This record gives sequence, structure tokens and C-alpha cells, in this order.
Amino acid sequence: PMGDALIYVGERGFWFGEMAYLGDFAVAGSVVARTPATIVRIGRVALDRLSSTQPTFTRDLARLAVTRMAIIGAAFGMANSLNPERRLLGQLALLTQMRLEERPDEEPVDLPLSQVDLAAILGVTRQTLHPLVKALVEQGVIELRFGHIRILDRARVGADGGPWTQPAAH
Repeated sequence: PMGDALIYVGERGFWFGEMAYLGDFAVAGSVVARTPATIVRIGRVALDRLSSTQPTFTRDLARLAVTRMAIIGAAFGMANSLNPERRLLGQLALLTQMRLEERPDEEPVDLPLSQVDLAAILGVTRQTLHPLVKALVEQGVIELRFGHIRILDRARVGADGGPWTQPAAH
């Protein structure tokens, strides 16, 4: 059995469960609320009704789902293949892309991640992560805030179509 892995930290408005609707199958995974949250469940009948009255709904939902799966797939692909510095830039690019799917006009991009969260996503210790993050802060690439990482230079982390945003060819 595989252990739990932190993949993403969402905020108000974060959506999930689209794969169960689109593929009509259960998806292995968990969503954990760290703070009080309201979950809105939209049932299959309501989604089917929406799909029949809004012809682009299913296509748009599928596009969002495929984009998310491509980003998550790229994250898993790079997780064990790069050194920590390159993996950090790659993960920041992927997390930035996911954030921009939620909030396309956000500038600078604000990732709701603590350094502990980021270390968990990268699969490194906080002690390993700290000097890597510190170097990016000193270079003006990111800014640290309590529980948040602001991406100041999207091009530098590769979130503007750089090499870290593309899944590796096999």
C-alpha cells in the first residue's frame, strides 16, 4: 500500500470530484480540510441537467480535469527524477499552473503553502528545503509570507511554459 502524499493545497472555491462524474468510477484519493469548510456536493442528476442545458459544460469540465491530471502526472513524473533544486522549481511551476487554473488573473501568484507543506510535496525535509527556498528569495523569484509562497518571477520557475511545465517524454 502507498502512503499519503500531499499534492496540492486549495483554498476557497477549490473543486474536486470531476473524474468521478466524467468517468463514472471511483478515484482513489482524499481531500482533507485543515480549517472549517463547507463542502457543496452537486449530484449526478443536477450535473446531467446542467450538461443538457449548457452544451459546453461537459467539454469544459473535461478540459479542466485533463489539465489538472496532466499537471499532477508531471508532478509525479518529476518527483523522483530530479535533484532537489530542480524539483523545487518544477513543483513551484506546476503548483503555479494549478493556481492559475483557479485564479487566472492572480498576479503575483500566491500559493497557500507553508514551507512544511512544500517540503512534503517535494518529499524532502524542511531542513533540506530551507536553503533552496532561501536562495530563491534572495534572487527575487519568490517571497515568503506566513503560510504562503508568492511567485514573483513566473518565468524563472518555468510557469510560463518553461521546461518544468511539460511532462517528460518517455
